[in-house]
Amino acid sequence: MTGASRGIGAAIVRSLDAQGARVVLTARTRSDCEEVAAGLRNAPLVIRADLATDDGAERLAAEVLDAVGAVDVLVNNAGVARRLGSGELTGADIDLMYRVNVRNLLLLTARLIPLMVARGGGSVVNVSSVVGARARRGGRPTRPPRARSTPSPGRWPWSTAHRGSGSAVAPGWWRRPCGRRRWPSRA
Repeated sequence: MTGASRGIGAAIVRSLDAQGARVVLTARTRSDCEEVAAGLRNAPLVIRADLATDDGAERLAAEVLDAVGAVDVLVNNAGVARRLGSGELTGADIDLMYRVNVRNLLLLTARLIPLMVARGGGSVVNVSSVVGARARRGGRPTRPPRARSTPSPGRWPWSTAHRGSGSAVAPGWWRRPCGRRRWPSRA
C-alpha cells in the first residue's frame, strides 16, 4: 500500500488489516507508517519509499519482494499535489506530480503484476482524485496528473491465463485534518 501513512491510505490499511490481510505500509515518512502499523494485528511491515525519486518504484518493488516474496493486492495511493495557481506552476512541479502520480505508479504496477500472474491472481487498485477531474473557476491545478492520467488497472495487459482484477477509484470529499483550515465548521 503506497501512501499508507495517513488519510485515505491509513484508513484502507486499517480496513485490510481488520479483514485479516497482512499489509505492507509504504510512505516517505517511516515514523508515520510505524504509528499506523502500531494499531494493526496481522504482522504489518513498514518500508520507507520515496516515489518522488526516479528509482523509487524499482527500489520499493525490490524491497517488498525481498521482505514478503509475494503480493496479492497492490493499492497505489501515493500522490502529490502542488497547490499553486496556474501562473505559479513550474516545470519542476509538473515533473514531480507526473513522477509520483503516474510514472512510478505504472512502474510499480509493472514490476508486481508478473508476480501476481505467477500466483494465479491478484488485484490492483489505483486511488485517483476527483479534485483534478472537475474544473472550477479560479481553481488550482492540484491533482490533474493524478485524476486525468491514473490508468485503470482493468485495462492493464494481464496474462490471458490470469484472473486478476483492477480498478481506479476517485474518493470524494472527506474530513481530514487539512480540511479544518478550509472548512472549520465542517471538520
